[in-house]
Amino acid sequence: MWETSVTATENAMMVAALTEGKSEIHLVASEPHVQNLGEMLVKMGIDRKSTRLNSSHIPLSRMPSSA
Repeated sequence: MWETSVTATENAMMVAALTEGKSEIHLVASEPHVQNLGEMLVKMGIDRKSTRLNSSHIPLSRMPSSA
């Protein structure tokens, strides 16, 4: 049986936020504090296609840094 994990979802979201390009996280947890983390990452510049984490995956993308 597959189960979602809050800690694994949050860790994957933070890693995806630091990784250039597109990331897609599957089998995600959808607790309110996970959604809050997603909202914070969006405010920090991460592009998240889904506005709420009510699906089985989260598409995230980060723009390349101009260094």
